[in-house]
Amino acid sequence: MAAGASLPSYKELLKKRIADARRSNSKTNLRALADFIPIQYTFLSKILNDEQSHLSEDALYRAGLFLKLDEDELETWLLLRSFSISKDRKRRDELYRRIEVRMRSKVGSATVVTAVAGPTLDEIQYMLTPLASVLNVGIQASRHRKDPRRLASEIGLSFEQFKAYMRLLERNGFVELERNEWTIRKVTPRKAHFGRGHPVMRAHQMLMKMAALQKMAGLEDQKKVCLVANFTMDDQGFEEIRGEYDKLLRKAQEISGRCQHTGVYHLSLDLLRWDA
Repeated sequence: MAAGASLPSYKELLKKRIADARRSNSKTNLRALADFIPIQYTFLSKILNDEQSHLSEDALYRAGLFLKLDEDELETWLLLRSFSISKDRKRRDELYRRIEVRMRSKVGSATVVTAVAGPTLDEIQYMLTPLASVLNVGIQASRHRKDPRRLASEIGLSFEQFKAYMRLLERNGFVELERNEWTIRKVTPRKAHFGRGHPVMRAHQMLMKMAALQKMAGLEDQKKVCLVANFTMDDQGFEEIRGEYDKLLRKAQEISGRCQHTGVYHLSLDLLRWDA
């Protein structure tokens, strides 16, 4: 289920809470938690670092008591655990909706989403979901803003994926949605692209390139421009071409700024040295 990818992991939240608590109290650590549950320390460490292993519900409940979670936050963690292990699609859908309601509430927003330092889990998920980025750019065009389902279909999203991505955009502050979770009430002015220094920017770029290549493979020649060339030169030539890249990007921004925004386009430029 694509929607589940946008939910935080209860194990990551637990590890982050332990790390935060340890800064102020060195006795609050995984060994102390293991003793409190009780569970073998090595087994606890394995569970927290293995995607296929999970704490029992009672063990997670005891972990919540150890970390002094409030009732609402502990219940959210338990729901996240249930979502992680459930194989039934209908139950996962129901759990997902219940978790989202909690995460949208004041308590859920404060205790779950902001539990990760630096970029939030939702921001990282946005960066690692290239078609969410395409959807976000696309709804800047008025025709797609009025009917984002059409854009979703055109870029190959199922209706369930579309709704999950729209909720992801809302959680990242890009849009405000109506109660049906896909009609756009408002597009929030916010920079849709993150800088080169973002911790997952390289992964974002690679995933975006892969998505673009997949899309390009199905397009007719008149709807794409593809150029591949290998050649020899020196470092000075490399710097000169890189300067031309910057000029081309600025020119593309200028052209885009004066055009009517009726479609969503992608531009990718690569220059590298094979024998570096």
